Amino acid sequence: MHFEIYRDHKDEWRWTLYASNGRKIADSGEGYQDKDDCLQGIEVVKQASHSGVRERPSPPVPPTTPFGFSPPKA
Repeated sequence: MHFEIYRDHKDEWRWTLYASNGRKIADSGEGYQDKDDCLQGIEVVKQASHSGVRERPSPPVPPTTPFGFSPPKA
């Protein structure tokens, strides 16, 4: 993986994170006036990469009849 920094059309600094296969994983989502602020944003992402993973609960599955049809809504 690697980060790329660049100036956008507003002359603001941005970063993009690419996977080893060249596909984009994430971007800064905002422009920075100063290059150092952009680099600090990258450091925040690097530190957050050590964060835990949380699983989002799945929505409940509606019950079905033995024939695979959903019961009518009341």
